[in-house]
Amino acid sequence: MKKALVSTIAISMLVLLDCGPQELSRSKAKELISQKIGTQPVEYGVQFGPVVVPRVRDANDLEASPQGKYYRLLETAKMVQLTVEKFTHDPNMGSRAWLTVAPTDQAAKYILKKMSPVSIVAICYPEVREVTGITGNGEKTNAHVEYTLAYGNMTPFAAPLKQAMPEEYNALCADTRKASANFARFDDGWRLQ
Repeated sequence: MKKALVSTIAISMLVLLDCGPQELSRSKAKELISQKIGTQPVEYGVQFGPVVVPRVRDANDLEASPQGKYYRLLETAKMVQLTVEKFTHDPNMGSRAWLTVAPTDQAAKYILKKMSPVSIVAICYPEVREVTGITGNGEKTNAHVEYTLAYGNMTPFAAPLKQAMPEEYNALCADTRKASANFARFDDGWRLQ
């Protein structure tokens, strides 16, 4: 009798364990995707140290060049300190401003990788706006999820980029994008592949 009771309990537990979530819900897919990508910032390369800005009229006219405008806007946002070292004009090479660009203490928390000559900074963070569709096989062991990403939580490096170089900004932090992910069902639930 005791053996039959133990067997019945063991079978009941197996049945209960197997009755876990068979289908991947939109809310669970959004949660799992958000956990994966929500902490990964969109990266952009910024040159610190000596920088040459081409196509400027004089040493005070950095805004004539998109690169110079970006550095001037970063300076206004207190992300960098600029020092104009010299200005040259060569008939063959054109006008150039020679700068020293130093990140401020405020900028340091957005610098992801310090490299020479270009360091990687965080521009913004993606957010899963909505899961737009889920398809899977008949056995419910795999699922393909389509979703929409939006870019928010902009860092102070984003607004100057948008103003100085809108094409680069739009390529990195467009309003929304469609994306997709694959999931597999394991004994402990669904996992992003």
